[in-house]
Amino acid sequence: MHEFSEMYGRLTAGRTIRVYEMADYCQIAPQSLYQILNGKRKPTSVELVQRIADYIQVDPIGREQLLDAYFMTLWGKDVYDRRKEVTNFLNAVHENKSALPCACDETRCSRSCRPPPKSPGAPWPSPRRCSTCFSTAKKIRSGCSCPPRFPCCRIWLVPT
Repeated sequence: MHEFSEMYGRLTAGRTIRVYEMADYCQIAPQSLYQILNGKRKPTSVELVQRIADYIQVDPIGREQLLDAYFMTLWGKDVYDRRKEVTNFLNAVHENKSALPCACDETRCSRSCRPPPKSPGAPWPSPRRCSTCFSTAKKIRSGCSCPPRFPCCRIWLVPT
């Protein structure tokens, strides 16, 4: 529960902030705000965190750091880190479809990967993965409960 209060302390270091005026601006009781800023309570909403950021006049990077600290406080550090990794992965996929892990030959990896074979009896292509794709595929596969010999967990990029 201290991540938010620590980030607030870093963003306001060396500045004089009046808690009663901030509480009035944020429309919250001064005692509650004081407890939030000292890490004894969690912020009640994203809107409150945004009003605090408005009051202390932080730049957009500081605002993002404060919101990240809020979600870290709300969900816990481990859950926050996992959700952030998934969000970053999905953003990378959205920005560039070739960010998906692929099954390809190391020598010809230009991110133009082959889809799995259509017929059920056909052999799968080589399971070797290029080094740039392997770490992402390994992260995704580590969350799967299928035995490694089954190909159900292989991730393929079908070119569009």
